[in-house]
Amino acid sequence: MEAFLYTGIAYYESKNQKKALEDFDKVIQYHKQSADAKYYKAHILTEFGETGQALEMVNQAFEDFNNGYFNNRPYVETLLQIYLEDLEELKTRIIASN
Repeated sequence: MEAFLYTGIAYYESKNQKKALEDFDKVIQYHKQSADAKYYKAHILTEFGETGQALEMVNQAFEDFNNGYFNNRPYVETLLQIYLEDLEELKTRIIASN
């Protein structure tokens, strides 16, 4: 899962949304619950103007996050770790763009 997640983030950061979306979809397909993949996918959907789908995706990310399905390690911060505040900020931005 981490390989697809980090590859997707790298594509996202380099503005290759199509390739990033492919990797985030693989994470979601294989692991169903991943707040990180859904968070980044919601970002991309927002950029594509798909605010309805983006809002649905960020709501699923909240659920996964609250159930403990996010990329983290005990005692250390993982690379590009997301936090509840990140999800809240993205949801607010999606709603405002609607």
